[in-house]
Amino acid sequence: MQMAYPSPKLNRTSGRWRFRKVVPAAIRSRLGKTEIVRWLGTDRDEARRRNAELHAEWEARFAALASGITVLSRKQALALAGRWYGWFVARHDDDAGTTPEGWQLSLEALQALEDTGSLLDERDISPLDERPRGPKTTQRVHAFLHDRGHLAQFFLDEGVTLAPASLPLFMEAMEDQFYAAHQRLMQLARGDYSPDERPARFPVWEPAAPASKASGAAAASGEKLTLPVLFERWKAAHPEISPGTLKVYAPSIRACDAFLSGMDVRFITEDDLWRWVKHRLEVEGVSGKTIRDNSLTALKSVLGWAASYEGGRVLTSNAAAAVKPKTPKRVRERQPNFRADEIKAVLGAALAVPDDPKNPTQAFTRRWVPWLCAYTGARVREMTQLRGVDVRQEGGVWVLDITPEAGTVKSGQARRAFLHEHLVALGFPDFVASRGPGPLFYDPERRQADAKTSQAETRALHLAKWVRDTAKLDPRLQPNHAWRHTLKTRLTEAKVEPSIRDILVGHTVKGVARSYEHVSPAVLVAELNKVPRYEVD
Repeated sequence: MQMAYPSPKLNRTSGRWRFRKVVPAAIRSRLGKTEIVRWLGTDRDEARRRNAELHAEWEARFAALASGITVLSRKQALALAGRWYGWFVARHDDDAGTTPEGWQLSLEALQALEDTGSLLDERDISPLDERPRGPKTTQRVHAFLHDRGHLAQFFLDEGVTLAPASLPLFMEAMEDQFYAAHQRLMQLARGDYSPDERPARFPVWEPAAPASKASGAAAASGEKLTLPVLFERWKAAHPEISPGTLKVYAPSIRACDAFLSGMDVRFITEDDLWRWVKHRLEVEGVSGKTIRDNSLTALKSVLGWAASYEGGRVLTSNAAAAVKPKTPKRVRERQPNFRADEIKAVLGAALAVPDDPKNPTQAFTRRWVPWLCAYTGARVREMTQLRGVDVRQEGGVWVLDITPEAGTVKSGQARRAFLHEHLVALGFPDFVASRGPGPLFYDPERRQADAKTSQAETRALHLAKWVRDTAKLDPRLQPNHAWRHTLKTRLTEAKVEPSIRDILVGHTVKGVARSYEHVSPAVLVAELNKVPRYEVD
């Protein structure tokens, strides 16, 4: 029997139907709202259908929030799996089907998934039933069980929200019961309704009290889960994420949380995020590209993880997944590479930089980094973080090691750049020898204790301003990035083949076959030296 819900209300001015539901007083502080309002469009029948769905959805959410999050022991996990067994069989025992084949096919699909997953995970020749289950297989199997076992509905019916750490424990216990439930339904499909003795073996399910401040480590899982809290969990689960990515994501997470007044992430909807996007565009004046590439990318990553098996399925779905604002294609008003007069102005200014006893590393940066970028096509920060130990000879040529040990590297992968013969003639190796093994372009002892930006990044930002001001550059040009376009263009003009061009500037070489080709530094430098010297006189 379908529950009766309050009808949607018609706004006679706009002609749209509205859903409204009051948030229970006991959970308003955790949800950050007193009511939930959604617009349902102008079609009455569709509005009524969506109205009923939303009432059911939000009642389930209110119940979950009011009851807190359940942390399971192993015994409780088995007891809850037993509850699922009874619930699942009861859903189908009146109509288990006329033949058992359908239930058998479901079990065979699960077994095939596990066997195939094992092949993908281990790739060995040992018998399938002797292989340990790998993490990828476990993820696939649990996703299958979650779907075929209707776990989302089961948890709603039980009023249970599991802590992330408890979900794998439950899934392990529930997997055995999945097989048993299907065996029971196959029995019923054959007309055998003899008593089911299996439920008697399960412990009694006694829902644990919601986590509280007095419950130690479990307390955090029962408290309000805001975006910043979830972001910290996501960071802890992804130690490989670069500091640069975290620096981009953090402001977006804080901004969204502030706009939503600290709302619990389990109640954030797609509509909430669309309202935030509109606010950023129309009130804060943030560009659509920044919202798409920074703000929404951060939210999609964090919320998507929380909705995944690895994230404990804290969320039933990723509310940001379908938020894709349209952004007008950027109009390029000029080519992104330097023109000949701009090259002469920048490199000429760099050559003319005098020594500065008060701030020697700043002078070194202005003197050498533009030239390094001009001949390597490297990103400016990759050069400002160079250390003396990163500059070495190999096979008679000079090599620059660009490594994560020195600082931020795009994609986190180490690579090499090479010195053009002109840089050697200008004396860069001698400069490196005079500086020793440490940083070439900043002094670690001058770093401020409370600085949030690395010295290499600060150097890169200051250099961009100095280059723009000194060389009087076109404001539409990005001076720190223009060297990559410039060198790639000059390599093309020198008839260097595409794969070598990609290697020299640090672009990903396309194709799996190409990834097996490893060109020697001597050959790469010979190709680089085909680029004519920059003339600034």
